[in-house]
Amino acid sequence: SSTAVPIPAISSDKGRINVVANDAGRQTGELDYGTFYIDSSVPVVNVSWPADGMTLMAGGQHLIKWTATDADYGFSSTAITIDYRVGSGAWTNIATGIANSGAYVWTVPTSLAGSTGLQVRVLAEDYAGNVGTGASGTFSVIADSGTGPTSASITAPAASEQIDLAAATTYTIQWTASISSAAYGVGDYPL
Repeated sequence: SSTAVPIPAISSDKGRINVVANDAGRQTGELDYGTFYIDSSVPVVNVSWPADGMTLMAGGQHLIKWTATDADYGFSSTAITIDYRVGSGAWTNIATGIANSGAYVWTVPTSLAGSTGLQVRVLAEDYAGNVGTGASGTFSVIADSGTGPTSASITAPAASEQIDLAAATTYTIQWTASISSAAYGVGDYPL
């Protein structure tokens, strides 16, 4: 059996349910459910990549980066959903049920070539089912011209060079490239 009960104002993140039943003969039975946890905070999600104004290449692999935090009890191992949309259109799923790793490599559909005003959003669901959402700035997708660099090399940092980034706010990466198109950039990929 069940009954709806009013929820009192609770200032704690813990609660307890105790059920007492009386039969017609005034015999009492008691059930103590024990302590349960109350999670009313929504996760906070920030999407940092793709950055506002970026241009991605259709068919290419591009990084989606985010942070998702939960003030209470955290996330399951399948808490993240990632979607994209063009302009103010409907959201289209990229990935569902992935871990809150902060990064996902997305192969941009070739059908998006020539699109502008795209956004990526990340939804994070905590253990209590609260969902937080964050979205990227707007970006564009261009077609792969097939004329990428004929040669490219990173000149700094040198291969196997050890660099201390603990106190750095920026680090200059240098490269040389022979390229026949003005559309190129530097990606940020997790190791």
